[in-house]
Amino acid sequence: MPKVSRPKKMYVVIDNLRIRYQDNASVGKKTLVFLHGLGGSIESWNNNLGYLSKKYRVVAFDLPGFGLSDKPRRKYTLGFFSSFVLRAMRELKIGHPVDLIASSLGGQIAARIAMTNPGKVGNLVLISPAGFTPKSFSSSSGLQRYIRILDARSSAEIKKALTGTTTTQVRCDDAHMVYERISMPGAKNAFASALKYSTTARRININKIKSPTFVIWGREDHIIPIRFILPFIEMKNCRLCILENCGHSPHAEKPKVINEIIERFIEEN
Repeated sequence: MPKVSRPKKMYVVIDNLRIRYQDNASVGKKTLVFLHGLGGSIESWNNNLGYLSKKYRVVAFDLPGFGLSDKPRRKYTLGFFSSFVLRAMRELKIGHPVDLIASSLGGQIAARIAMTNPGKVGNLVLISPAGFTPKSFSSSSGLQRYIRILDARSSAEIKKALTGTTTTQVRCDDAHMVYERISMPGAKNAFASALKYSTTARRININKIKSPTFVIWGREDHIIPIRFILPFIEMKNCRLCILENCGHSPHAEKPKVINEIIERFIEEN
């Protein structure tokens, strides 16, 4: 068993923004960069980073506006996020091509990077990604429930809003963390702005993505429902996996399966 280099949470300043990130530095020949979804953070990948750190360099960010990174008042567009990720990779001396592992909004950002910077992205793993829907998913019942966290006045209300977005029980500690972070100055503006630009962005052209791609979806995803996987069926160089009894966050709900899928996919490519 290879020795595990535990990633450490650190901070780096990028374009005058203080960004929290996690990096196990020099382990492995390949680098995996993880991008969380709307309202997420490094902790979204708690069940994945340790396992994959055994073989690879793993890097995860609290994207600007989320987690414990700075939350300036600005427009959180896909262009802003994509440019940030590319600058962050340069700042941390992450060579190309890099493998991107991304969920929901993070998947939308990763796909945009792969589409516009094909030489910089190796493998692409998209978990319940936004940005490929034939029409906006903003009216989905799961998303409408999830965005109630913006009006939550307690951890209990956060837990209620999160219930139904996942097939696993929402832990009180997790609900408390979300409540603390959504209550931070600038957090609600960043959440609402990122949601607006994610749901109204032009649909990503699948045919322009040249990276080997693996798309994973939970059948019980009520935020971005499973029907939105359909565009990927005809995508070249793309594999699909639908998980039963799984909601919007397969990497958190079924981590053992997802970790093995990612590892096998990376090794085969």
